[in-house]
Amino acid sequence: MSRTAAHVRSLGAAVSEAGKGLPDLPAGGAKEAASRQFDLLIGETQARTSAVDAEAAPPAAWPQASLSRPQEAAATTARPAAVPFTRVFNDPERNRSFWRYLAGNTLYLFGSRMYGVGLPFLVSSLTKNSLLDNGDPRAASAEAMKALLRENRSLVRISHWIAQGVSYLAAPFFSGDGSEGPKKWFVRSSFIRTGLLLLIPGVFFATGLMSYQAALLTLLGLVATHAFFLGIWSAADKASVAIIIGDKSVTAEERVRANSLLTFAAAVALIVAPAIGGQISLLTELFGKSGPGGALIYAVYGLATGAAGLIFAGITLLGRKAAATAPAEAGPAPMGVGSALKGLWSSLKEGVRLIFKDRTLRVLCGLFMISFLFADPMYFNVLPEFAETIIQASPALQGLFQVPVLGWFLKGLTSTPLGYFGLMAAVASLGSIAATALMRPFTLLARRLGFKTEESLTIPAVLLGLLEIPLFWLMIASPSMWAVIGLYGLQSFVTGFMTVMLAGVNQKALGAHTRDEVNKIVAAQSFMLILAAVASTYVYGFILTGIPLAAGLAIAGVVTTLLDLARAVSPWLLYSREQRSGKTR
Repeated sequence: MSRTAAHVRSLGAAVSEAGKGLPDLPAGGAKEAASRQFDLLIGETQARTSAVDAEAAPPAAWPQASLSRPQEAAATTARPAAVPFTRVFNDPERNRSFWRYLAGNTLYLFGSRMYGVGLPFLVSSLTKNSLLDNGDPRAASAEAMKALLRENRSLVRISHWIAQGVSYLAAPFFSGDGSEGPKKWFVRSSFIRTGLLLLIPGVFFATGLMSYQAALLTLLGLVATHAFFLGIWSAADKASVAIIIGDKSVTAEERVRANSLLTFAAAVALIVAPAIGGQISLLTELFGKSGPGGALIYAVYGLATGAAGLIFAGITLLGRKAAATAPAEAGPAPMGVGSALKGLWSSLKEGVRLIFKDRTLRVLCGLFMISFLFADPMYFNVLPEFAETIIQASPALQGLFQVPVLGWFLKGLTSTPLGYFGLMAAVASLGSIAATALMRPFTLLARRLGFKTEESLTIPAVLLGLLEIPLFWLMIASPSMWAVIGLYGLQSFVTGFMTVMLAGVNQKALGAHTRDEVNKIVAAQSFMLILAAVASTYVYGFILTGIPLAAGLAIAGVVTTLLDLARAVSPWLLYSREQRSGKTR
């Protein structure tokens, strides 16, 4: 009897341990825990691969003297199951949707990163070919050509920014009431953009069939129209990410894994795509036209966008209708331009109101604004000039150009409009990749140090990002190519954890709003960020012209310092003490 009683007591202890926290588990987790209890009672084991099994603490050990089947079952159940690499989300449909999105987004990024290489080359070669084909005397003057190229590139950028800004205002109208999700215009705008992008190489190869002014105006029209639908696509893209990753059912671990994979894919694209695009840009002649590389890159960009659209079309989660709410009483549809403009203004105001009403979105928007105010001049003016003075003169780089495969790769990177800064950007991407690879150990260590909640995990991430400040100042003071490249890569590494965590914060904040609100918030965010980018471009392009490189680097150092300090205090601005401690959700 005593042996039987001991066995029953041991069995009861194991069953009790298996059911710990059962009332607090979600439906799927509660079912798994209850099934585990039942398995122990009947002495059976079943194969399970849920996150509950993988992360649950092992049940109490059976007495060593007893070797009955229930004891063996409990020991088997206690072993944590390995989580497959392909399972980012426990919800199968959400997991499938994420991998489809990742595949389409990665393909799209390869095209868009090449586009950054191709735009300046396209404007240059189209201008030169059109002038030559039409016998324009400006083609023979180096000074006139230089001034014309500068004007045309400015016109292309201005038309792009204006059209994209208008599209952000109009984005909520394309999404309707948000009940059907962003899938329709996410896919539709991808295909429209493909058609527009493929027309641009056609204009390039048809320069002899139209005047110079007609060719330039056609290019500007296509760029502006594409930028408009790019804005619609971008708003739908952000809304899609909010649905897939920002949903309330997504756990902190799932969000970190998803954002780590997205960051990894973006970093790889930033290394490989510019290198290939740089090699394409070196093509000298095709079909009687000089410098066709920029036009061919646009063709690659268009095809990648269309292929990505086909993949996005298979994401069922984005097309699912939102839960029905009480419909508002519909009035007569507004008519006329005045009513449409009034509707656009009302939508923008509502988006801004929602941003400033939400504490998290308000702080994040402030951080993004600071970044956008200084990112364009820093990454397209100051740092490329700095890289050219340090890296180009290094004899070590010339030796690397002679290495098979590596030399081809480096030649492509340094042939882009970013010049030798392209090499620094590639090393920075390697730093981001290293950070994403260590995200799980980082979060496990942070949890051991007491940062248990998703909100509190932002604290060690932004504090680690403070290391960017001394690394940046050391970099701009270093005369060595290897030191500059290494320090720039380390900056990307120490800020990579913060990038992943803040992306999750933004997605979670958007996921707490309705789809209609998300559309308005995203449109308002994007519009304000475009205004910041235009303002910074104007200041650095027309006011702070001709400043010495040392002064530009000092400004960049001060901006980096202020931005990292702002990020360091952001967890205390984003969350209350109760949210950081996990007492409120």
